[in-house]
Amino acid sequence: MSEATTERKSSDWLWFLISTAICLTLLVLAPEYFWLALPAVLTFFVRALGVI
Repeated sequence: MSEATTERKSSDWLWFLISTAICLTLLVLAPEYFWLALPAVLTFFVRALGVI
């Protein structure tokens, strides 16, 4: 695995964790809007797994 790929995966995992925290915060504070963060959570999760 190249260094650039490893760096991208690390970045994707970081963005996944940040977007998950945002999604959970929205779920607690404004439940009607938590779905706005779901595309970012799912996209970065799938990218971090290397599916896309």
